[in-house]
Amino acid sequence: MGYDVMAAWEKRSFEFNDSIQERGGPYQGSISWQSTAGRTISQDDYDPPKFSTTTSRWSPPTSPSSASPRTEFPQSLSPKQTTSSTSASSSPKQSRSSSPRAESTASGSLIVSSMDAKSLASNLYAASAAGDVQHMKLLVSLGAPVNVGTTVPSLYEAFKPAKSGFLSPLAGAASFGQMEAAMYLISQGAEISPNINKSTSSPLQQACRANNIAMASYLLDHGADVNQANCFKSTPLMYAVKYGSPTLVSLILSYQPDLSAVSFMGSLATHWAIWPGRLDILELLLRAGADPDDKLADESTLLHCAALIGWLDGIKLLLSFGADVNKRDADYKTPEQVALANKQYDIAAILRAEMLLSR
Repeated sequence: MGYDVMAAWEKRSFEFNDSIQERGGPYQGSISWQSTAGRTISQDDYDPPKFSTTTSRWSPPTSPSSASPRTEFPQSLSPKQTTSSTSASSSPKQSRSSSPRAESTASGSLIVSSMDAKSLASNLYAASAAGDVQHMKLLVSLGAPVNVGTTVPSLYEAFKPAKSGFLSPLAGAASFGQMEAAMYLISQGAEISPNINKSTSSPLQQACRANNIAMASYLLDHGADVNQANCFKSTPLMYAVKYGSPTLVSLILSYQPDLSAVSFMGSLATHWAIWPGRLDILELLLRAGADPDDKLADESTLLHCAALIGWLDGIKLLLSFGADVNKRDADYKTPEQVALANKQYDIAAILRAEMLLSR
């Protein structure tokens, strides 16, 4: 996949931030990617309502980068519901333990059906996202599984239309910066790095997506896999580069992640810094040992990519780290030729001078 295709795909994701204001978000206009983290709605911007403040029907909260302020969270289990559930399980005529779908949960002695377990898991996810530990404890006591994922609509909004995914309760807590909820879930056996069959994005990835440094640090301290890729092969480092601040990227780099990991698009973390020009992030990656000649599937190097979009500062930085000006892409073009083709004459002149010096 060529860089122009990749950049267009990424641009749709970044332009998504501009639509936040239309849906109640706190930002006005485009986010400045040169100086601040690429956040949309964070815990500081939005305080989710208490779990018990509504009795209306609910749907799972969406991802932090696509969520608008919500007024609905799952209704709590009323004493009547709890009593009826308990009596149903103890009734000889309606004993759930005799049902072929009945199963024991790891969270308590209750025997709940797979359908009930799924419902409890969905409620636990929503309570975790809201940070309502009191109701989380109630749900766990009723048999809610702490490692079952819940479907989240529009989780991957960079796709058009957005693709859904599913997140574990811990990933939900990490998405919205609910530290107390995360600590409780871990104490109940929640997996720090669940596989993609349980959560299509890991708790660490969701913390990076929300640019939550404290949450990311907590998860890493408790053994989160810094290289765990999501269902689209994107790593926590890629999410930090795309959504986070230099401080978050530095934190992830301190755990020595794989700098050569490739996403499903064929891009590396360095490519995620090229668009739309995160100079400080790119420098951090290069200083950590990233290859200044990282390539896409079409053999385009970082210099080709920077030349294509006319990023002069990026060109100078890459050259200072020894990027090769003579490498050619699949069309047998050098970065200089790419610059000329896109009327980036100042960049072409710099690249031409470097080519002459290298001979």
